Amino acid sequence: MGATAAFGSTLAACGGPASTNKTGSATDSLTAVIGYGNNQSWDPLQTASAFSMAAILHSYESLVEGDPVTRAPFAGLATALPADVSGTSIKFDLREGAKWHDGQPVTADDVVFTYARALDPKENVLIHSFFATWLQEVRKTGQNSVEFVLKSPFPYALQRIQICKIMPKHVFENNWPLAAGGKVVGSGPYKVTQAPLSHTSFEKFADYNGPRPAAYAKMLWKSIVDSAPVTPMVQGSLLRVGDRLLFASPSDTDRRRWMMIRSSYDNGRTWEDAEQGTRITNNWSGYSDLVHLSDPGLPTPRSD
Repeated sequence: MGATAAFGSTLAACGGPASTNKTGSATDSLTAVIGYGNNQSWDPLQTASAFSMAAILHSYESLVEGDPVTRAPFAGLATALPADVSGTSIKFDLREGAKWHDGQPVTADDVVFTYARALDPKENVLIHSFFATWLQEVRKTGQNSVEFVLKSPFPYALQRIQICKIMPKHVFENNWPLAAGGKVVGSGPYKVTQAPLSHTSFEKFADYNGPRPAAYAKMLWKSIVDSAPVTPMVQGSLLRVGDRLLFASPSDTDRRRWMMIRSSYDNGRTWEDAEQGTRITNNWSGYSDLVHLSDPGLPTPRSD
């Protein structure tokens, strides 16, 4: 029996307190219709896609996770939360028996591999700025243990660690485009089985032994997708200046970056492309607003 649910319900598809797992007791499957596409990056360290981030929460794990209701940190891939985070060293042991969705064991090498990329300024992944100011490096201290070496004490370390989803070295080393393109190999309670443009299918990962097991045997997220977007799925802004229309939005069709202003001179029938428009930023960007300023040299905006 399937249950049709809104996008928010998918966030409660893993076990937890009664407020998050009660819906999982009545059915073996969940179907959600979601107003976001699954056709943007699936790279957990890079994506700004709301759809991908929600799916990643069910498929990958961080060393420390956050309760979806209380936001209180709890051990994810880590065996336990560290007793003291007031210094410049934080140590974690990995959960015994944790496996990737392809059956390989999760090891300290995977943690070091993931954080090395997150901290590398040349990679410039989206989550880099959340760690670069306070985290020096992550070291392997044993087959299943790691140490976080901090630049200085940082009281919000456990909250920031929740952002970084651990990825398997044996799958993605020297092949990060696989992750961006939709290959999902996590250690979380759900395994992605299909991800065409029309939908994404999940099934319960039988070997998951973590604290928040899957509430459903299967999930189906149906996507509403524009097959040929001119901009990533993000807010844009439009302004008429005389007979000219100006449109501001990120111009990279895969990620929210490269804010650009493009013009139309035929009332929106055709637009400048990404080569013809004026790029405003060369890095990450999301929301914009265009305002017509009072200037004698500019034509008066038309009311239509």
